Amino acid sequence: MIPRLLPLLGLLLLAGCASSRIHREYDPSTDFAAYASFGWLPRPASSAETTPSILDSDLVRRRLESAVETELVRKGLQRSEAPDLLVAVHPAVRDRVNVTDWGYGYGEAGYDWEERDVEAYPYREGTLVLDLVDARTKQLVWRGTASTPLDETAAASPEKLERELGAVVARLLEEYPPAGN
Repeated sequence: MIPRLLPLLGLLLLAGCASSRIHREYDPSTDFAAYASFGWLPRPASSAETTPSILDSDLVRRRLESAVETELVRKGLQRSEAPDLLVAVHPAVRDRVNVTDWGYGYGEAGYDWEERDVEAYPYREGTLVLDLVDARTKQLVWRGTASTPLDETAAASPEKLERELGAVVARLLEEYPPAGN
């Protein structure tokens, strides 16, 4: 099953990370300069009621964690058993539909406002959420999200997946710490 996952993972990370939608939010009252170390939040036990994502594999988690650690170290933080920041990653894949309503159509008499031309395009979207939590207060202080449509036909090697994960995580963290901190 794991070998089947690798090509699917290549689609996530990401069918061109340049086309990823990146969103970052943070608590502006936080002094990010006070954080010198990080550690990982324990992963919650998976629920039998939820359907696992193709990204819920130890292989992908290890690659994600490695990419995050590389970037956080680049930002001057060190991994620690008694960290200032706790880190969590949440990868997910979901089915989406893009609908375009042109507002008009072409009927037998030509251009016709009443015959609408509506097109629906189903696709899969991959999302990666990266959370940074203050270890002392247990409050979320920073969140980055990257989302992109997946290319179902793309196949990726483990090396390419690792590079693409690294690129996405680097984009997520390129404005960490936030300006003015």
